[in-house]
Amino acid sequence: MIKERLFERLTRAEIPVGRDKRSSEDLAKESIVRHISKLLNTRCGWVPIDMNYGMSDLCNIAGSFSMGSVSNIQQDILLQIDAYESRFLNVKIEQRIEDRDVITLKFLLTGQIDLGQSSESVLKDFSLWLRVNAAGQITIEVANGI
Repeated sequence: MIKERLFERLTRAEIPVGRDKRSSEDLAKESIVRHISKLLNTRCGWVPIDMNYGMSDLCNIAGSFSMGSVSNIQQDILLQIDAYESRFLNVKIEQRIEDRDVITLKFLLTGQIDLGQSSESVLKDFSLWLRVNAAGQITIEVANGI
């Protein structure tokens, strides 16, 4: 399975040999995090080549934390990742309650990434924290130790 997106591979090809000390696993994880961040922070309909790419508008999320809206957000996130990030497999999402910030939604996204070469599969567990703030911005960070 290809670990990096085409533009990332082309950009890295310009780095002098021996300068990039990251492992292929780290490169794959960083690439997935960057792409999911772009995917979830792009509004649906803003990409002319694919009008389904991206999330619906989450700007007024603070006033609509009813049970239905949270499950709809979770469903939308899973649908987008399933459709546009094929390197992240068996993805599940669950809401986590955070005491420190009332107007932020927090989710734990868990799944697996394929780190195998060509036809062989090597699945590794991978988890991300997603935080949706009141302005609809989604921040992502790798969840270590989960």
